[in-house]
Amino acid sequence: MKLFRFAVMIFLSLSALLADEFLVKSFELIGNDLTARRHEKKDINEIPCAVLKIRTDITGPFLIETNLGVTGNVEYKKGELVVYISENERQIRIAREGFIKMTYDIPIRPERWNTYQMVLTRKDNSLPVVINSIPADAEKYIDGKLLGTEKLYNVERGKHTLLLKKAGYKDLERQITVSEENKYLENLRMTELEPVMVTLRSEPNEADIFINNVNEGKTNKQLFKFPGDYDLRLMKSKYETIEQRITVTESGSNSWNFKLEKTTAMLTLNITPADAEVLINGEAKKSRTIELAPGRYRIEVKKPGWHGETRTIEIKKGRDRSESFILKQKTGKLQFVVEPMEAKVVMKSGASQFATWSGSAYKKDIPIGDYTLELSASGYESQSKTISISEKQTATLNVSLKKAVVAESRVNGESGSQTGTTGTVTDIDGNVYRTVKIGNQWWMAENLKVSKYRDGTAIPNVTDNSQWTKRSTGAMCWYDNKQSNGNKYGALYNWYAVNDRRGLAPQGWRVPTDEDWKKLEIYLGMTQSQSNGTGWRGSDQG
Repeated sequence: MKLFRFAVMIFLSLSALLADEFLVKSFELIGNDLTARRHEKKDINEIPCAVLKIRTDITGPFLIETNLGVTGNVEYKKGELVVYISENERQIRIAREGFIKMTYDIPIRPERWNTYQMVLTRKDNSLPVVINSIPADAEKYIDGKLLGTEKLYNVERGKHTLLLKKAGYKDLERQITVSEENKYLENLRMTELEPVMVTLRSEPNEADIFINNVNEGKTNKQLFKFPGDYDLRLMKSKYETIEQRITVTESGSNSWNFKLEKTTAMLTLNITPADAEVLINGEAKKSRTIELAPGRYRIEVKKPGWHGETRTIEIKKGRDRSESFILKQKTGKLQFVVEPMEAKVVMKSGASQFATWSGSAYKKDIPIGDYTLELSASGYESQSKTISISEKQTATLNVSLKKAVVAESRVNGESGSQTGTTGTVTDIDGNVYRTVKIGNQWWMAENLKVSKYRDGTAIPNVTDNSQWTKRSTGAMCWYDNKQSNGNKYGALYNWYAVNDRRGLAPQGWRVPTDEDWKKLEIYLGMTQSQSNGTGWRGSDQG
């Protein structure tokens, strides 16, 4: 029987050694707390009690005892116990499973209706433990928590799981009991491992490889790693990041293949007209194939003279889509009347020819904008008219061409004189030109060098080449920009001056039309079909 009692005493002592202890951090009066008055309770002597609020980070249940007895039940709240104690109570005893029972001498004499606060916590129950591992810089884990790579740590008394980890070594796990007699852990030798080949592939490749947050290059790649667990991360722009825990084993393939999922999608736009402007969320886009991240986008397609279109679309991850925009052009109409009815009409938008026809016409579906109509007819002076076409409106234009006067016979002496087959003609500047009759036509035998239109308006003399090509009104110049060359070569005129309604030729004369040239060509021996040709006609003989 004595032996049994001794064994029980040893067991109880060891249990007490491994149990936690309570620690009272503070005990004080709460002056403005009226809990004891508002919720009054009386002890067995019918004397109003004081209230003790025990604030603690230790979870219950607790056993609370006092010398004079606890009045009523202990109220348990999260992080707080409320106890009614008698006036003049001197001690309180607190017990809980896993803890050594504590007897606490109250430092302040409790008074009726007052409220007091005790802060209760766990007493430090740790011991300094030396962990001697081989190799010494292995990572030490206690119950799954990393302590570090040093040797000395404070560890709570009791049973724990010790784990040692180091790259290139096999993990070592031991069950330990920390106590005064067992706080030196020696000869924890880890088994060294050989590195093995690891293969990482991805589709598409060129993804960045991170192993334990260290950049190891790009896929597809083979590299050597020691057996063990690794945190793998693959990253590639516009693709979902892959994060995975991989285990490299001493044997086996140790090969991983990953298919990356796109975070973007391709948007293909089919636009009519093709040169329309495209804006996505207000940003102009030239390409018609755009890569976009998931989300909602506002697409605007517009072009001057066309009805624009706006729509909102949603792009989903990895799902390509196409959108078609067909804009409707803004148009108007033209009601056009010309005399003579055989007049040829060329309608231009800027420098581009839009349409041609003969005589009067009613034109529909004409894009809005400004146009120039160039009118010509045999035996009539050519004219040029401008007109604006507005949306859903009908523009009207009536034109009567003036008959041209061609000196095919003798003219009065006002502009010169022609007798027989030769003669002269004088322009508005007073320049006198020789003339010659060929067939029934009179032709000037010298190049024109007049500097004014027939109404006396000066023709601008433009000497700069760039200005010459940009002009849209009449202009003249001299060969090599020397006026003295005019006596030999005449002057040079642009088409706007030649076609000006104020007239470039002397009174009674005109710039020859294609019909005039045909008559001359036929008279000189060309056939009718040859004269109707375009480009070079006839030969350079004669």
